[in-house]
Amino acid sequence: MVYSRSRHAAGRRAGGSLASACFAGPGGKWGAGAGTLRRFIVQGWRICTIRGIAVEINYTWLVMFGLFMISFSYLLRPLRPEQPAWSWVAGAAASLIFVCSVLLHELCHSLVALSLGLPVKRITLFIFGGVAQVEGEVQSPRAEFLMAAAGPASSFALAAGFWLLGGRNLEPSRAQSLLGGVLALSALINLRLGEFNMLPGLPLDGGRVLHSILWGVTGDEYRSTRITAFFGQVLGGLFMVAGGVLAWLMNSMGSGMWIFFIGWLILSVAGAEGRQATVKRVLRGLQVGQVMHWPLVTLPVNMNLAYAVQEYAATRAQPFYPVVDEQGQVVGVLDRAGLQQVEPARWSQVAVGQVMAPVDAQAMTIGVSAPATEALLRMRQNERGWLLVTSPESQPLGLVTESAILAAAQHRSGPAAA
Repeated sequence: MVYSRSRHAAGRRAGGSLASACFAGPGGKWGAGAGTLRRFIVQGWRICTIRGIAVEINYTWLVMFGLFMISFSYLLRPLRPEQPAWSWVAGAAASLIFVCSVLLHELCHSLVALSLGLPVKRITLFIFGGVAQVEGEVQSPRAEFLMAAAGPASSFALAAGFWLLGGRNLEPSRAQSLLGGVLALSALINLRLGEFNMLPGLPLDGGRVLHSILWGVTGDEYRSTRITAFFGQVLGGLFMVAGGVLAWLMNSMGSGMWIFFIGWLILSVAGAEGRQATVKRVLRGLQVGQVMHWPLVTLPVNMNLAYAVQEYAATRAQPFYPVVDEQGQVVGVLDRAGLQQVEPARWSQVAVGQVMAPVDAQAMTIGVSAPATEALLRMRQNERGWLLVTSPESQPLGLVTESAILAAAQHRSGPAAA
């Protein structure tokens, strides 16, 4: 959006309208689709921190826990039919063990990632299981293999442990007690969890294991990604078909819809990973300085906010305005959220530095000679569509956006990269 009103009119507009007019944000079709999926999976309530990794529960996890508790309770009820209340206790215990098993599965991925020098931002439990948000990219097939195999290995180890504790039994109906039934069920669940995750298609662990093997044998990371992403899309499609058959032809609506949506998730993420691999390939050799927007209007930290809006923001639309100190080094950014902190009537009484957002160098800035692929990765990890390009002396040079990088990818390879 471009601000087109007169300066006098700008001073009299309400804060929300002026902010919308002054600040133009980047966007893109591919990025928007990925963002929707990321928000669905990642957002949650933090319950604890393990080795610096935030553990969060998405609100959809409550649905999963409730459904599994009901299902497990009915499955275990025949073991103690005269006291049905105990079957609910056993069902809740089995559901809790399942959730803890999923958490341990993701924690093993994360701990291996940490040992390889890859930061892990969070682990989130949601309706279809769990996801570990690992920042950065693996640099070798061996590292990817170790990280991918760690999760299923923990599931198989738990399955073996519960199997031994439950008297070497994988059938809950054959157990002699509710406790034995819970142990047998937990063994079976972890066995199935490990088997499912070892299916050979992205984004499942088995797909990443296969990817690491293909990468190591062929030396071609891009081709390996395209192959395993295709396998993931096939798996997702098969799950969707199987779910549809169960739901509409076999009158099993609950199980059918569950399998259908798992297939949809696999299909969506596998497709996104394949497209991301294509973008990464066509961007090879492209530097941030080649796609950045410049020059960029900057604001002195002590400048009056009303003057900054009238003289700069009202005439030059940017997603944000870098705020610099007396040496010209960037110390913060003024964006729409900062502007909305203060009523328009008080802008003349406030300095830009009082409402700016401090600069997080790791999350918000990047060097002019950095690879464009690194910029794209950092934007998506930090859920921000832009990065401030700075010199080694921390002076702002320009702005790079996700949409600009994707446009460059499309220009380099044609419509296929869009």
